[in-house]
Amino acid sequence: MARSIAVLVAAVLVFAAIVFLFPTSPTAASPHATAGATAPAAAPAAAPVAGPHPAGTIFVVTINQYGYESDYFETGLGTVVYFYVDESSGDTNATVTITDQNATRDGLTNPVATYTVNVSSGANNSYDSGVGYTLPVSLTYGGYWNITASGALGGNYTNEFFVQTYDVGASASPYYILPGFSGTVWFDVEATANDAPYTHATVAMTAEYWNEVNGTYQPLPLTNTSFPLGTAVGSTSFTLPLNATPFNYVYFYIWANVTLGGNLSYETYAYAYVGEFDYVSLSVNCPTCYGSDVPVGAQVAVTASVYYDVGGSPIALPNDPVDFSFWNGSSLVAAPGSPPEQVTTNSNGQASILFQAGSPPFTEMSSLLNSVNVSALVSPAGVNVSAVWSNQTWAFSVVNTSQIVPLVQVTPNRGAYFGGDTVVVNWSLLASNPNTIAGWSGTWWQAYTYGTYSAILGAGTLSGTSGTLQVTVPLTYSGEFEIYVSASNATDSTYGYYYTSIYSPEVILLPSEYLYSAGDTVNVGVQTLGSVVNASTLYYTVTAPDLGETIGQGIVTGGSFSFQVPTAVVPTYIDIQVSAQNPTWGLVASSGTDIDQKAGYTIGVGISTASTYADGSYQPGETITVTWTITAVGPVVPPQFWYVSLYTWNGEWGYAPPEAEVSTSSNSGSFSYTIPSGTSGIQSLYVEVDLDTAPCSGIGCYAFGQVSYLVNANPSSLNSLVGGSSGPTLGWVILLVIVLVVAVALTVLMLRRGRKPAAAASSGAATGMNPPAPPPSNPAPAEWKQPESSGDADRPAMPSPPPGAQ
Repeated sequence: MARSIAVLVAAVLVFAAIVFLFPTSPTAASPHATAGATAPAAAPAAAPVAGPHPAGTIFVVTINQYGYESDYFETGLGTVVYFYVDESSGDTNATVTITDQNATRDGLTNPVATYTVNVSSGANNSYDSGVGYTLPVSLTYGGYWNITASGALGGNYTNEFFVQTYDVGASASPYYILPGFSGTVWFDVEATANDAPYTHATVAMTAEYWNEVNGTYQPLPLTNTSFPLGTAVGSTSFTLPLNATPFNYVYFYIWANVTLGGNLSYETYAYAYVGEFDYVSLSVNCPTCYGSDVPVGAQVAVTASVYYDVGGSPIALPNDPVDFSFWNGSSLVAAPGSPPEQVTTNSNGQASILFQAGSPPFTEMSSLLNSVNVSALVSPAGVNVSAVWSNQTWAFSVVNTSQIVPLVQVTPNRGAYFGGDTVVVNWSLLASNPNTIAGWSGTWWQAYTYGTYSAILGAGTLSGTSGTLQVTVPLTYSGEFEIYVSASNATDSTYGYYYTSIYSPEVILLPSEYLYSAGDTVNVGVQTLGSVVNASTLYYTVTAPDLGETIGQGIVTGGSFSFQVPTAVVPTYIDIQVSAQNPTWGLVASSGTDIDQKAGYTIGVGISTASTYADGSYQPGETITVTWTITAVGPVVPPQFWYVSLYTWNGEWGYAPPEAEVSTSSNSGSFSYTIPSGTSGIQSLYVEVDLDTAPCSGIGCYAFGQVSYLVNANPSSLNSLVGGSSGPTLGWVILLVIVLVVAVALTVLMLRRGRKPAAAASSGAATGMNPPAPPPSNPAPAEWKQPESSGDADRPAMPSPPPGAQ
């Protein structure tokens, strides 16, 4: 029995191991897929109309990848040279060849492309059939190319077109500048194929500014005007002379020159606009001050804001020195708090200091006013040229707290008001201590509007130190509104006010979705602003204008309503209207909004390469396959081709070119990507699809997707999968082998125990065991011996031992 159990246990363990190591249905690698959004692009143009040419001849022009006639092309992914052939001599076929005038330099063999096209109808536009020559992205240098059309009857016709391999960008900083100030001009030379730095050009720069004294443009000195071969990014500095005329431009000209295989030059320019100083203003922040009355010892912050004029609204002037000084009457003093005497304005054109209104040095409440004097310089002084400056002064009185006029505070009960609302304000007299408001009382108030509807809405007298005022605003009014409150004592007066804007009553619509599909249920939240609208009945109407149908209508209850998008014929857009009807005032507000049918493309991105580790990780240096699939949503017309690009994080945010890119008409595909060395942790790849020739709306014609994956630079070998991409890990296999070894050992041990004779009983009466059996009466069997070998290779099999032999 023990032997049977052991064999059964061993068989079960072996069967489990086989199933575990060799599953019948391997698990497929699942891509890490996510969906993305889309954006719009332009539709292709109609076929070009050939210009006039001699009758009875053949004619050809080049067409760009957007379907337009062009004799200028830039290298880059998807740059295709199409052509339009016009034949009026009776030829049914024409031969079109494309040649590079610098083929030897560029490593090409002419003709680079040859096409036989059908012109039996009199013309052939290869853009319509997708036949064209894709310019090599590996071209280093630009130059002129030829396209030639020839026919048996029409003869030959050749047109030139130019291929550009780099471009130049430039910008001046700052864009607005004053005479005497310095700036920088930046440039970059980029390859048109991938926007990477182009290192095969030299760069030269010049600049000029307008001098109205001479009435001409004058050269502007630059710190550097020449940059050697290979300088793809650079800059130069300048200082604008003091005689530069305001409200004119400073021009910077940049040339990127290539001299190999012919002189080529690409020119661009940048510019800055010259302004002039406008003014400086002061603002004061003092929580314990009351207007220009400053309590003794108060901390006062003063900010000078410097502006300059560029022919329109004033602009803050940065990096300008501002001088601060303090006066007590006619004496220049040093204010407590040790504020700096000069501060440079920040990027917002502001310079600030903090001082203490101590007495001394300031005199309390004298007939001589104290002051803070500020001078703002706007340009350094040149030879025989004085600096331009502006001076502003803030006068204040240092007073004891008992002399401070109380503040009249007017506070509304709401943050915003609408036509027909009742404005409620609380007013009160505030001071630093109760003694300050002794003898003071409110005197009168007035509420009024401004603008074309200027009117007094209410007025009256006041008493005491606090109270509440109410004024109802006309339903038809929207504009500025103010409540004015005054107070006085026996010798002085003060006032306060609340100023706000009154808005028209409003209905706000909040659809649950602005892009819908057939059969969607759309919930529309409705918010009302204004007491008149709040007391109104709200009526809604939902229509499909392009179908001429009403989808739903009724009364809004509970602040929302719903409707379902038709499924049989889906409208391209749906119009939603809500109107507020007041029982007294009639129609007081209405609002409308449109929602659109989803139309565009979405993208799914995944990784089809299965990980060989249980945690799904990959290793630095491993090559993985990134898959993508685009799906059309709604009524969109697929373009002839689109661009698909693979980016890392740096590339997606514009810091690096794409890792791979393809122009295709397929709605799915893949990229190979090698994980860089030194990578670890969670990484992301991004796939973008630009369907730039498809008319889209709603979700657009630009699809974006992201996929994340784990990189483990030092994976444990025990975590690797047996078989590469399926089955158990190596750690589990080792554990299973150990279990099997132990199971086999136990089985052998149990089998051996099953062959052993029963143990003899021990002697002794106390044990209660039976005495031993008597010895056998028959003689022992004879011992069997193996016969000796005869040395014959063909000897017969060995005989079996006799029965009973040991």
